[in-house]
Amino acid sequence: MLKAYSKAQKATKPLRFIFILIHLFYLRVKRFIYAEWQRPELFLLKCVFFYYIWSAWEFLRPHVDDLRRLEMTWTDQSTLWLSNAGFSSPTIDDLNELHTYNIAFAGMVKDAQETLPTLLKSLEIFGCAFKSAHFFILESNSHDHTREIIRNWQQNPPDCEHVHTQLLHSLPNKLKKKMKRQQQRAQPSNYSHSDDDSLFGGHRIFHKGGKLTVRAIQPLTEFEEIEILKQKAETEGYDRVREERYVIYRNFLLDTVSKYYETYLQETGEAIDYLFWVDMDLRGIDIQAVATEFSYAWRAGFDVVCTNGIKYTGWYYDSYASVYEDGTWAYGTERWRITNRVRGDRFYEMKSCFGGFAAYNLPFLIDSQCRYAHFGWAYGRIPSFKRFADIYNIDRTCEHVPLNFCVREHGGKLAVATEAHSFYGTSGHGG
Repeated sequence: MLKAYSKAQKATKPLRFIFILIHLFYLRVKRFIYAEWQRPELFLLKCVFFYYIWSAWEFLRPHVDDLRRLEMTWTDQSTLWLSNAGFSSPTIDDLNELHTYNIAFAGMVKDAQETLPTLLKSLEIFGCAFKSAHFFILESNSHDHTREIIRNWQQNPPDCEHVHTQLLHSLPNKLKKKMKRQQQRAQPSNYSHSDDDSLFGGHRIFHKGGKLTVRAIQPLTEFEEIEILKQKAETEGYDRVREERYVIYRNFLLDTVSKYYETYLQETGEAIDYLFWVDMDLRGIDIQAVATEFSYAWRAGFDVVCTNGIKYTGWYYDSYASVYEDGTWAYGTERWRITNRVRGDRFYEMKSCFGGFAAYNLPFLIDSQCRYAHFGWAYGRIPSFKRFADIYNIDRTCEHVPLNFCVREHGGKLAVATEAHSFYGTSGHGG
């Protein structure tokens, strides 16, 4: 009997400790609630504070996971974050390898007054580095000051020599001092502090004589096809308006550039070599890296070269337009997985890509007769795209995918230039 009691006492002893702990916790919570209800407004403020702390953590948690898993140094990630946030810009010191090319830019823009002025300055620098650059901007009934910004840009196109002078004076002091020492050693008697040529040692970031033209296309009313799509969405719940609207806009621009290409060829005897598609709401572009990497890729025989469009500390953003060489669609994959895979090669070959800033071999594109296409049209006429759509069982996709699949079927080579970044920023983006 005593043995049985002793065993029972040993068995219940841990439970007594648990009960004591629970009771102490209850007393503590009771005291806390009683104290807080003495000042209910303070209690409410604490609740709100902890709610925002929890919300911030829920927002940051996936980004923290990206930071931890990205195969990049913390220094590189910090540098890219500063560029994405607009606190710094990559240095531009040599764009001379672009001076033999004639190029065209095409972009669509709406309600982008916050980031547009900065992007236009970058595009001016980049455009002036070419033999000639021709901009075609479709502005679509903006509600902010975007319309006025584009109109003013067309009426007051930049002077490339003025752009060059400003760019020289914006170089980092370390680079300026290096040029100054080189000039002093080369021509000590002719050195002058006041003359730009003397100060920078005759250094040219890009060649003299670049020509830049701007054509703003600003219809007073929306395209009729777009209005029909919007009505269809309102009355029938049609949910593919975004993709089909972009197809219409981009084909309009592609037709405009193609006609200009023929005219320019007849008048000058020179072809426009590449067409750059640009997202006009980008935060910015690493111009120096784009110049270096794209020119190398062109010499290597790539017909379509896309920037590595990134957000935050460097994770790959434009997955909706990205299909790997093996046919895998990047859309829906964790950002860090896409980023690490794409960064595996200097030029990562793709079946489809964009990244916010992509260059197409324009004569090749015109000869191939490839165009942006609505899903149903592409499904019935592009066999590789049909196989892709069947594998993923989809009835919509990014407008760049059918075009790029068509380019591939005509023998075109596509790649992401992984060191050439375009910046989508550190906040929400409609891409």
